[in-house]
This record gives sequence, C-alpha cells and structure tokens, in this order.
Amino acid sequence: MLRPETHDDKMAIADTLFCAFDVETTGLSESSRMVEIGAIRFKIGEEGEGFSTLVNPRQSISRAAAAIHGISSSMVRDAPLADEALAAFFDFAGDSVLLAHNAGFDVGIVSMELVRCEMAMPGNTVIDNLGIARACLAQRRNFKLATLAESIGLDTCGLHRAFPDARATKLVFEEALGVKGWLSHPLKELDRFSGGFGFQDMRDVEFELPAEFEIIRQAIQSQSCLKVVYAGGTKGPEPRTLTPLAIHNRWGSFSLEAFCHVDRMNKTFLLDRFVKIELD
Repeated sequence: MLRPETHDDKMAIADTLFCAFDVETTGLSESSRMVEIGAIRFKIGEEGEGFSTLVNPRQSISRAAAAIHGISSSMVRDAPLADEALAAFFDFAGDSVLLAHNAGFDVGIVSMELVRCEMAMPGNTVIDNLGIARACLAQRRNFKLATLAESIGLDTCGLHRAFPDARATKLVFEEALGVKGWLSHPLKELDRFSGGFGFQDMRDVEFELPAEFEIIRQAIQSQSCLKVVYAGGTKGPEPRTLTPLAIHNRWGSFSLEAFCHVDRMNKTFLLDRFVKIELD
C-alpha cells in the first residue's frame, strides 16, 4: 500500500482525516472513462466538506451506464477535462486517507486517467469500505452500497451519482466502525480488512508486453496505424483501423487506448479480444 511520508499508522482512527470518494464512468468496464467524481472529507462523526465535479471524457457515454447514473453526454460537454478535475480532487483530498466502496474499481479508473493525463501517482493510503463492511456488518443480506445504506436508514433515491455515493460510503464506514467499537484503535488495524489498494502507474514503459502484441508498441513508436479485427464491443468482430495511443496494464490485464477510425473517437480495447492485428 502506498502512503504519504507524513502519514502515521499509529494514529487513532477517530483522529484520522478521511476522504470518501466515488467516480461515475462512461461504461461498466474497468477501462471506462470518468464522467464524474465526488468526495467528502471528514473525521469520524463530523459532517465534513464536500467536492463534486462532472468530467468531460471526450467520448460518448454508453446507454447502460447512463441508465444507472443518469449523466448524459450533453451534461458533460462543457465540464472540466480529466486533468483539471483530478488536480482539483487531489488538492481537496490533500494527504487524507482515501476511502471508496469496492475501491479496486474507483482506484483503477482514476489510475488510468492519471496515466492518460501524464500526472504523478498520489501516495495516499486507500481503504476499501467493502472489506470493512464485510468484517463489521456481517449480518447484512449483501454488501452493495445501496443495500448497506438502506440498512442504516439512509434515503437511497439519489445514489449512483458520485457525491451521494461518497456520502453513503462515509456513513456506512462510520456505522461499521461504531458497531465494532474500533474508533480508538490505530488506523493500521484496518489494513487486514480493507486490502492493500494504491494508485498504480500502468504506462507501457513500466511492464513487459506479451510478444504477440509488440506490434502495437512498434506502431505507437512509429506513429503508424493498425488494421485490426476486434471481437469485443457491440458491433461484433469487424475490421477497424486504429491509431494506437497508449497501452495500459491493470493488474495483468492489458488494454489499448486508440483512436478508432470507424467510430471517430478515442476508445479502449482489451488486448485479449483482438483476433487480428497488422500494421497499416
């Protein structure tokens, strides 16, 4: 787990400054782009301070994602781009301990955006509220954020937007810690329940690419196009021309960010779904 040098593991949970956050995205996959980020910075038992911004992903929002969060492409057209939104968010969060429900997803989305924007990876500690809830609220019927929020009496009608989800994460976290009576315990004790999440640098220079995909790296370096057949997506396996931009590695899963000449936009493609790849 990555930590800022100023962070003290021996500090009591009750004295720790947390920042619960949530992101909404263009799609349902872990390679989706960010369209909203919301957060609340707090100490246990305090109301806290809020942060929220829409984000222009510079690509379309899928119908499936829009049906969940209700954010349309027109809503984000004039919103800040990812670099501006993330700079504002991390300035707000400071060196607080970050908290997210199912943190692997949110951290992965933010990490990929940081790579795309060529921004440094933050060293904040990240705690997964899902792990804490499972350890402390074992009698719940499931551990989805909406279910947990409902179980502690929260109004869930506004959930699936970033700030309401961040606030629900805060309140569920506080309830879970209160049930166990852990507020006087040192922060370090949460590690064994929340996992070791941190922000990862997934640039292609940081990892060895499988040999069959080296042609993609060659195309990036030579600024060449690729002719591909891709088995994923709604259009099925059809030929496409791509201008490759960057390769990402998220915990061993490789993806390509490229400009698709068929859809006329930047898109993300999973490498294991390419049927054919050749230089144009």
